[in-house]
Amino acid sequence: MKILRASYAVILLIYSVPAVLSLFDIYQGKEPNLSTEWIVVCVFFILFFGFIIVNFLGLKKEKE
Repeated sequence: MKILRASYAVILLIYSVPAVLSLFDIYQGKEPNLSTEWIVVCVFFILFFGFIIVNFLGLKKEKE
């Protein structure tokens, strides 16, 4: 379970970089390239919810 958590964390870190860069573009008043960045953001949120579920199940298993 720890390997799965670590791999999810690395993947989320990689996918968070374009999301942060998109936020910087919006902050600077530039229009971000939404065709690719929305796909990255959607994948990021799907992986984020997967990470939450894996952590919740791991904590539940450790508690028992």
